[in-house]
Amino acid sequence: MLRFRAVGLLPVVPLAAAALLLTACADGPAPVPSGAPSTPSASSPGPSAPTGGGTPSTAAPSTASPTGSLPLTGPTASLSGFGTAPVTGGTEWPGPAQALLVRVAVGSHTGYDRLVLEFAVGPVPTYEVTPQRDAEFFRDASDAEVVLSGDTGVLVVLRGTTVAPTARSWLLPRYPAVREVERIGDFEAVVSYGVGVAGVARVRVTTLSSPARLVVDVLHPAATAG
Repeated sequence: MLRFRAVGLLPVVPLAAAALLLTACADGPAPVPSGAPSTPSASSPGPSAPTGGGTPSTAAPSTASPTGSLPLTGPTASLSGFGTAPVTGGTEWPGPAQALLVRVAVGSHTGYDRLVLEFAVGPVPTYEVTPQRDAEFFRDASDAEVVLSGDTGVLVVLRGTTVAPTARSWLLPRYPAVREVERIGDFEAVVSYGVGVAGVARVRVTTLSSPARLVVDVLHPAATAG
């Protein structure tokens, strides 16, 4: 009889343990399977916008970052250094090496808009930035006419340069100064972009490093250059 009672008490022990286990699971967090993706927080960034040519990028003016999530670096407060004369510079790459253009972006600041052309490695290749009195351009090498949005324009020519698929070929920001940007040439290591500008095209050109960038600022029509 003692042996029977001992055996009869055995089922009581696992039932009590099971009750304790259920209570602990109810109070604690739900387990996450190994390898399952975590839920993003409210502050987590969303997917980046696609890059590459073929579809225009349209954005409202911003002082944070330009289309393509490229930081706007360089002078932001001063409106000095703008003019209507052509600007040349850069470094000639020793052949057969060529610069690789990987990103084209635009952004808007107080008083001016900014076009940034970024390269995979430095230095910035030789360039020519030429303001012009209309927004009419011609493709290289077909010589086909391209008319961009705007009253005037800026022609940006890069020599000894090739283009990566990530570099946009067409942007349509409709900013106060920069209205439209389009690649109009990529032939025999010469890459060119036309920029449609509202009002008179007045530019300021600088180069930056880490990464290598050519920066073209275009003064807003209502702004006064210092």
